[in-house]
Parts: sequence; structure tokens; C-alpha cells
Amino acid sequence: MIIFGTRGLTLNKGKPGEFFCPGCNSRRTYQRKKVQRFFTLYFIPLIPLNIVQEFIQCQTCKQGYKPNVLEYDPTAQREAQQTQLNENVRALLVHFARMSGRRDPAFVDEIAKIHNGITGAPPTAEDILTGLAQPPLNIIPATERLAPMLNDRGREALVVGLIALAAPIDAAKQTALDEVARTLGMTDAHYQGVLALPRPDLPLIAAPAS
Repeated sequence: MIIFGTRGLTLNKGKPGEFFCPGCNSRRTYQRKKVQRFFTLYFIPLIPLNIVQEFIQCQTCKQGYKPNVLEYDPTAQREAQQTQLNENVRALLVHFARMSGRRDPAFVDEIAKIHNGITGAPPTAEDILTGLAQPPLNIIPATERLAPMLNDRGREALVVGLIALAAPIDAAKQTALDEVARTLGMTDAHYQGVLALPRPDLPLIAAPAS
């Protein structure tokens, strides 16, 4: 009686490497693996057939991951997110600051201070002045990019900063603020609470000396 069939074997593929293991939350050695089907005779694998699966196995925790895990770089990801946060916060702050018509050094310093309070990274005066010289911003795309990056406190801090920089608030500025709050996903109660804050609690911007 001849006994034949197929079975899958897990084999190493290539040499070990190093990657950031999501399970260990640290850099670890990995081994690329493949599950390949073999034709068997009397249960002995003889002829390699198709590859059923490929995966990356951490050699420390032994967890298996899809091959694209090798592209995962949390440091680069955090840096990219921080850059995007900085760029979009600065764009919105500068857009509303432009409405005030001010360009004096004290005002530029206040923009940087508010930016730093939201992102933890102050922009340079040159970046701010360059932004102030640009055409008005389409605020919706910039706000849409920011929305998932800010928590409730961050959204509040952004709106408070915009109010301070654009002061005094007229109908056009109020409409722009309403668009930002809505696009950020702020609840009406939260937004109205921010608008109701007494002005002394907002960042103070000294008027330029006459």
C-alpha cells in the first residue's frame, strides 16, 4: 500500500535581521519564516510545492508578524507626526494672527509661545514672519489634519490661542473660529465654554508701543 499526500512545513527563509518588535516594544532579532507545502510519500516530505504563508518571527517573544512589520519604525513615525503637528498648528496660528495686522516682535514672540504650548516645539521667528507674508490659508484641510492629533485639551488650547492672536474678534473671525472648532470635532458645549472664558484667562498680547 502506497501512502502519499501533502503537508506544510515551517522553514527559515534568508538570514536573521533586526527589527522593532511590537510585542517586545524594542529592537529584536527576527527570522523570516515560510510555510511551504510538500508532497509526501509515507509521510516523508519529498517534493516542495507552493508557499502557503510568509511571516516574520521575533526570536525573543516568538510572536509572528506580517512581513510589512519590517517597515515599522516608531521613532521615524513619531518624528513625522511631530513635524505634521508643528506645520499645521503653525499654519493655523499664523493665519489667525495675520487677521490682526500686527507684525511687531512682541507679537511674533507670542505666536511662538502659543505654538510651543500646544506642540512643545516653538517655531523660529523667521518661520512665523514667512508665514505671515503668505496668502490666506484654507483652514479646513489644515484643521482636518490636526483633528486626530489633538486631544480635548489640545483642541481647547488651539482655539484659545487663535482667539488671542486674532483679537479683537469680529463676525468674519468668529465664522472662521466656528469652522475650526467644528472641523476639530469639538462639542458645542466645549466650544461655547472656551468662548465664554474671561479674556484675562487667555494668553495676553501687549499692544505695540506707540
